[in-house]
Amino acid sequence: MFAAMKTRVGLALMMGLLCLTGGVSAAAAAGPQLKVSVVHATKQAGAKDPALKKVQGQLEKAFAGYKSFKELAKHQFTLKKGAPAKLKLPNQKSATFDYQGRAGKAHKVAMTIGRNSLDLKIPERRLFFQAGLKYRDGILVLALYLK
Repeated sequence: MFAAMKTRVGLALMMGLLCLTGGVSAAAAAGPQLKVSVVHATKQAGAKDPALKKVQGQLEKAFAGYKSFKELAKHQFTLKKGAPAKLKLPNQKSATFDYQGRAGKAHKVAMTIGRNSLDLKIPERRLFFQAGLKYRDGILVLALYLK
C-alpha cells in the first residue's frame, strides 16, 4: 500500500515538473511585446492629441519641423521568431515586423513596408521612432516600444 502511494506521489511530482518545464520553455520561446502607435505628423498647427500626452515632447523634439501629431491607431503584438506580426497602415500599405532575436540590450527586428525592408535594433523599454512615409499633408510616424 505504501509502495503504491509512493509511486503515485512520485508520478504526480514528475508530472508537475514536466508541466512547469513546458511552461517555462513556452514562455522563453515567445519574444518581447511590441507596442506600435501610428501617428500622423503635419506642419500645420493643431490641437494636441490627448492619446499622445506621454510622448508629445519626444515627438516635438524628434520631428521639430512638424507642429501637429495625431494618433491614428494603436497595436500590440507578442513577437516570435518565425511568426511575423503584420499591421495595415492608413496609407493602404502594410508593415511587417519579423523578430530576429536579442542583440545585447536591444532586439533585432526586420521591418518591411511595401518593397522597403529595414533591419532595426530596437532598444528595450525605450521609445523608438520610424518615420517618413508620406500621408495626406504630412508623414506617418511609427512609435515603437518593446518590453
